[in-house]
Amino acid sequence: MDTKLSDRVVAMVTFRKVNRNPETMRFTADNVKVPQFFEAWTLDPKDALNWSYQVTMFLESSHPGVPSITYSGDEKPMAGSMPLIVEVPLPPDNLKDQIAKLKELDAELSTDF
Repeated sequence: MDTKLSDRVVAMVTFRKVNRNPETMRFTADNVKVPQFFEAWTLDPKDALNWSYQVTMFLESSHPGVPSITYSGDEKPMAGSMPLIVEVPLPPDNLKDQIAKLKELDAELSTDF
């Protein structure tokens, strides 16, 4: 993964291959250094296997009841077998606006209950 994760940031990487169910791996600050594997095999080793991955990031709120900010990158086409350093998408341009809106929601929730 080409970024560090904190206690409130989670990366979900979904791998896709034709004729196979998608496989999603969850990365957190606690497990990001533990190797995880996506494997897909072909009958003939000469065939380059086409597959892809897509990263979804979750910025979890520190307050119960306040939703996470979620954003996804583009699906990245790949082929063959190789070690992979997953490219994490950049946050949306309006990230600060989303955070401010969620802080307002948190303030409203804390006064309503």
